[in-house]
Amino acid sequence: MRYYLLCSVPMKKFIALAGILFSFSDLTYATTGLSGVERFNALIESEAARGVPEVDRSRIVYPANSGSEITASDSAVLIVHGLDQTPSDMFELQSFFSEQLGYTVVSVLMPGFGTQPSDLLGLRKSDWERAIRLGVGAVKELGTHRVAVGFSMGGLYLSDLLRDQSVSAVFEKAILFAPAVYQRVNIAGLLIPSNIACKFKGGSVKYLPSIPDERLKSSTLDHYSATPLETLCELSRTSEELDQWAKEGNSYLPSLRFLLVTNEIDQLVDTKKVEKYFTLTTRNSTLLTQEIEYTRHARTLHSLLIHSQKGSIRNPHYFRVLQTVDGYLENEQSADTGPGDGMLRYQWLR
Repeated sequence: MRYYLLCSVPMKKFIALAGILFSFSDLTYATTGLSGVERFNALIESEAARGVPEVDRSRIVYPANSGSEITASDSAVLIVHGLDQTPSDMFELQSFFSEQLGYTVVSVLMPGFGTQPSDLLGLRKSDWERAIRLGVGAVKELGTHRVAVGFSMGGLYLSDLLRDQSVSAVFEKAILFAPAVYQRVNIAGLLIPSNIACKFKGGSVKYLPSIPDERLKSSTLDHYSATPLETLCELSRTSEELDQWAKEGNSYLPSLRFLLVTNEIDQLVDTKKVEKYFTLTTRNSTLLTQEIEYTRHARTLHSLLIHSQKGSIRNPHYFRVLQTVDGYLENEQSADTGPGDGMLRYQWLR
């Protein structure tokens, strides 16, 4: 069924155009009367209009067992990618949820990503979170048991949004992989806290290398050769907001089951500070942390989750990450997978 508005312009095409003109502002969707899934599909159309390759756009993936008929499953998951990434880099995780666990998957592309670094200029927290909220609206309609998953930057903005009861009420569980609540960045070969790096803003430094270490080229995305410093500073401002909120100690994240997956030698995220943040803010929730310890070599470091659809990345520890997710969703029991290239350790903090 098509909806028409003004001069017989199809409603979805009108919304896609409006999304570009208004930069995904609330005005775009305020009076449309569309369902959550229709709004999300309009977001996908707007991505196509701005030149995002199809493989990198937002997407809804229905369970493999649904056959030719598109129907929602009983369970749905929202997946949000990290910095300098797109939904294509979450492909294996999407497939795992859809094909093995039978979930309907909603994977969001945050505005500015999927094309070129300069497209991130001028974008702020509100732009990225607005796109994620569209994903939340779609997930709400596509399943009765719902899980939120975020990696790195996606984990940061999910953490921020989950403070909102209207968002957290949609989900039963949240899985956060190396959430960038406290970040480090690379300047002249040195990894320093992002809030310090932002002191360079306004000077000669406009972009920072996306790949912090030559050793990571085999296991870190290469969509961009650089990231705008102002984008990293926007992440830093969000981190500072969350840090202040946690230190005030007056409010806590709503009641959810959280799984926090971290890497103790993560170069880009301060794991100890991240774990402390969630310990302070999940007093009304259940928090399970799993730290991935690389006992032989550290090839994945920050990209412990990534397994790209484009074939550029093959994470040797990836199956263990999926094993973690499966065990958490099915049993939620402490476990130890034993020694090997990567040893997974569950630790109940609460």
